[in-house]
Amino acid sequence: MAIMSDFPDLLAALDNYLAAVEKRPVADGAVPELRPAMEKLEAVAQASVPAADPMLRHYLTQRSYRKAWNYLRGEDHLNQAGNCGRH
Repeated sequence: MAIMSDFPDLLAALDNYLAAVEKRPVADGAVPELRPAMEKLEAVAQASVPAADPMLRHYLTQRSYRKAWNYLRGEDHLNQAGNCGRH
């Protein structure tokens, strides 16, 4: 099992992305912070995949970012099974 100290850049990018997702949109319905947070997360996630264990790799390649965040924090038990049949 991965822990947050194994992937500090990934955990930081996940924190930033999830915080942006939860922000209220501005007048035009957009969340300005979301695009750069997503781009950074995708870059860090792609770089992390080769070193990740199979479960974390699965979460990252499926873009299950909340599940990856829970997993890195040692809270994988909070993740509900998805449509893939794995987790």
